[in-house]
Amino acid sequence: MPLERANHIIAVEQNKFLLNSSKYISWGFADYSVRACHVDTDRSTFTWEQSQQQLSMGYMGEIIACTAAFEKLVITGSSNSVISVWELEDKEMRLKSHLFGHCEPITCVTCSPSYNIIVSGSKDATCIVWDLARLSFVRQLVPHAGPIDAVSVNELSGDIATCDSSWLRLWSINGEPIGRIDTGGVGGGGGMSQGILCVAFSSLNEWDCDNVIMTGSTDGIVRVSYN
Repeated sequence: MPLERANHIIAVEQNKFLLNSSKYISWGFADYSVRACHVDTDRSTFTWEQSQQQLSMGYMGEIIACTAAFEKLVITGSSNSVISVWELEDKEMRLKSHLFGHCEPITCVTCSPSYNIIVSGSKDATCIVWDLARLSFVRQLVPHAGPIDAVSVNELSGDIATCDSSWLRLWSINGEPIGRIDTGGVGGGGGMSQGILCVAFSSLNEWDCDNVIMTGSTDGIVRVSYN
């Protein structure tokens, strides 16, 4: 998630998420840890590691996806199909809740503070919408043709974008399907098969007809679809 700072945009690499203009969290390490680092120096301010007790209880696993609802509230998705919500306090992460609903590893997770929801995607070919305040199940988004590769929420309208393989699907905040498109046939690509890696909404005014959905794919092409 890019941010603006001093009239320029800052961004971070894969497996990193900006908490604010000076700090990011990173994951995907062999020790299953989560680290908070400075944007300018990449120096770690703290490292949180899972305990053997947490691992043995089966609630924790390799962290595959991570996002933050607020600077102090971090959400992770693991290889054991569990969504975990953490409170970030000084130099530690305190577990607030586990969310159970998927039956295969989590592949992506995002949240919308504006609409008070978390959206998670899994290899089980489903997306789940969770209530961010109550940390409870709201609804499931089905069907999808395969594992979910990317999800995003429009902070202006609450619309939800989900991606499986080359398919981009759009849902309302109430879980009603709005439309879908196979991006494999959009924007050229030389007939090569491609899968969507990431998705994002533009953030113009809600009423603006120029709002778009952008996807980045394995064939190296960024595609733009009108919302």
